[in-house]
Amino acid sequence: DLLYPTNFLRNVAIDFASTKYIILLEADMIIPKYLRKNLMRHLRMGHIGSNINTAYILPLWYYNGPAMSVKNNIPGTKIELNKKHYFPCPYDSHKFMNYSSWMQLSSSKPIKLPTYKHGLQMNQEGQLLYGYEPYVLVNRASIPRFQESIKCFADKVNMLSAMTICSNFEYWVFTDVYIVNY
Repeated sequence: DLLYPTNFLRNVAIDFASTKYIILLEADMIIPKYLRKNLMRHLRMGHIGSNINTAYILPLWYYNGPAMSVKNNIPGTKIELNKKHYFPCPYDSHKFMNYSSWMQLSSSKPIKLPTYKHGLQMNQEGQLLYGYEPYVLVNRASIPRFQESIKCFADKVNMLSAMTICSNFEYWVFTDVYIVNY
């Protein structure tokens, strides 16, 4: 097995980020063009609070349409998501996010989610069971160090990374911000 220092590289990226807030994503995520504008609006309106242990969830959508340049065809609104071959993340690690309720939200303010309690558990074979794997905007000062001794492919580390922050954070979800996986 080829082991990759994913968590070391995450720590380097966090250390050298020049902004107060960072978004924790994976390499195959696409950030819609409108994302920065909407997040800056939330910041100006005071929707992004001063509590550094707050994580703002960016709901994840997948594209399932004809081959095309997804990057240039990301819907700008939730209504367009249903019209353009997008569907909510189907994986168990995202079941905590209630996509159908989110689609119905019309508030321009982020909505507080119930506290997510996790247990880092293993099955009988000693494999880690997946918990919630959010993609979030967080205050850079609040992110704990990722365990650099864990070296493996990113999808196995992401779940562990999410677990390190879930227990101490309050979660909110933006009603007008999302990301896309291609």
